Amino acid sequence: MIRCLSCLLLAVCFLIMLSCGTVAESDDILLKHDYLLFSIGFQGLIVDEIYGNTLRFSFTNQSDEPLMVSIDSVKLDTVFIQTFFADLVEPGETHTQQVVIESAAQYMNDWILTEVSADLWVYKADNLYDSDIFHDEVIFLPQGSDNRKAWVRAEKPSDIPVFDDYFATVTMINADHSSDKQLVFSLHSIGKTDRQLLIRADKIWINGTPLSIYYASKLNGICQSFSTLEIQDGLDYLINVPGQNTIKITFELAVRDGQKLKTLKRENVSFKM
Repeated sequence: MIRCLSCLLLAVCFLIMLSCGTVAESDDILLKHDYLLFSIGFQGLIVDEIYGNTLRFSFTNQSDEPLMVSIDSVKLDTVFIQTFFADLVEPGETHTQQVVIESAAQYMNDWILTEVSADLWVYKADNLYDSDIFHDEVIFLPQGSDNRKAWVRAEKPSDIPVFDDYFATVTMINADHSSDKQLVFSLHSIGKTDRQLLIRADKIWINGTPLSIYYASKLNGICQSFSTLEIQDGLDYLINVPGQNTIKITFELAVRDGQKLKTLKRENVSFKM
């Protein structure tokens, strides 16, 4: 009789934990949040050099009507990655989906994840204009709550500083032009405050010739991000042999002030490539 009562109490406590969205483990899903109308699980990072790196999530619709689920962005150990993922899940169904990671994939081959944060939206499929059933940051801790840590990028001699102040550190970590004469610049950014920042570039000089460009990258609070500035082909007449090209780019760091953007600083960054 005592054993039965103990088992019953343990079962009740377990159900209460699930209803509060507490992380739980199962055979198929590494980590799981269980809510009243749905559950979401994280199954891990899949590293694939051919098809690209992906995060695998599962979603179960526990309601009696179709639900739409979307993940607008994720943070992996504070590295912010914009995603474009949405799925329709019928009542009683479980869908396992892979969310493609592009901007940070090349840096993740030896990445051991300690914290995965997903910006999760759940809403009714038959009326997208209804209020959201759920919108929140859902956090998974693959290594446990005591082992979370921010990812740290190792500095390299080839790094080109862009900004480094109270608000953000922005570094150009790669500058390259391919055989078809495209220019590709990769940047790593670190936000140091809770402010929503925007990093922009609107002009580039290639061997003294000015060109208008468009580049914008967001930093939402204290996080990191990778981004790419690309200038398409058709630059044959401007580009010399590798190592003999002088590049200057005007970057701007701005902060959102209500509906407006306020410029914090502008920097001209010059280098050879």
